Amino acid sequence: MQEEISSLVRLSRKIGREDRQLAILGEGNVSIKLSAEQFAVKASGCSLATLTEAEVTVCDSAKGLAILEQKPLSDGARVSLAQGCRSTPQ
Repeated sequence: MQEEISSLVRLSRKIGREDRQLAILGEGNVSIKLSAEQFAVKASGCSLATLTEAEVTVCDSAKGLAILEQKPLSDGARVSLAQGCRSTPQ
């Protein structure tokens, strides 16, 4: 799992390099599937160009998919549910 997260960080830094002009403003998120049960995602607000492994969160895939099945939710409820699918403490 650590190797996959390191690979995600390296790719993110390459994508985020200013001279490449591939990412602008909020930059978006990147993720990687670790297994059928887990995925890792860049935390919102973190820069692609300077991403560190500490800024990558491992999440439970089943819990994440369950969020998508919810009825329309408020932003606060969506954030709370998303935080609940973390496999690693933040």
